[in-house]
This record gives sequence, structure tokens and C-alpha cells, in this order.
Amino acid sequence: MSEMRQFKLATGEEIICEVLEWNDDSTDLIVVRNVLEIQYIVKETFRMCTMRPYMLQQIQNEYFQTLNAMHITMDAKPAEETVESWRETCSYFLPTEEDEQTEVEEITEEEAENILNNVLDFSKKKLH
Repeated sequence: MSEMRQFKLATGEEIICEVLEWNDDSTDLIVVRNVLEIQYIVKETFRMCTMRPYMLQQIQNEYFQTLNAMHITMDAKPAEETVESWRETCSYFLPTEEDEQTEVEEITEEEAENILNNVLDFSKKKLH
């Protein structure tokens, strides 16, 4: 059973993720997934918070990462508003059922030839 956690790392970054497996006496590694970095933006009259993937192309339910427990300076259960923002942000990156069911449309050789004939040649022989 996974649980949502918010971590402050030794490097200063703040992340939110699902913890799938905690560290124990035999390892310092924590198994996590869908890790988002929380970024704070302070302007003259307002403050806001955004979330972005902590690692490029790692927001997938079947992708797991390990976090070294020695790099965590603070651990907390995130506020429900933060969890809702995390869910909304993850849903933007996670494929939908519709995306997964989309099939590749096959085209004929003639259609492929027509498409390739519309490609511009940008070789160094020509001056553009």
C-alpha cells in the first residue's frame, strides 16, 4: 500500500511522491514513484507554488525510483490541497485509457510516397 509523503532534501529541494517501500535496517533506499518537485515563486504582491517532474520522463505508474534516506532532512504527510495539486499535475503527465487504446493507422505505400515527396530537402547543397 503506497502512501503520500512530502520530503525536504539535503540539497534544498522539496518533493512530493508516493512511497511504495520504506528503508529498513538492510538498506537506506526508499522506493518511490511519480516524484514531483515543489517550486515556490514569490513576486512582489503574491506567492504561488508549482509542481514539475523531479526527473525527466519518470512520471509513469510502472516507473519506480529510489531515494536515499540519508538525503532527507525532513519528512511530512502533505496537506490535502498539496495532494490534490499533485494528482492534477500527475494526471497531466500520465497516459489516459484513450491514449493507451489509440492504434497506429496503417497507410499504403502510395500514401507514404506522397508524404515523403512533401518533405523539403535541407541538405548543404542548397542555399536557403
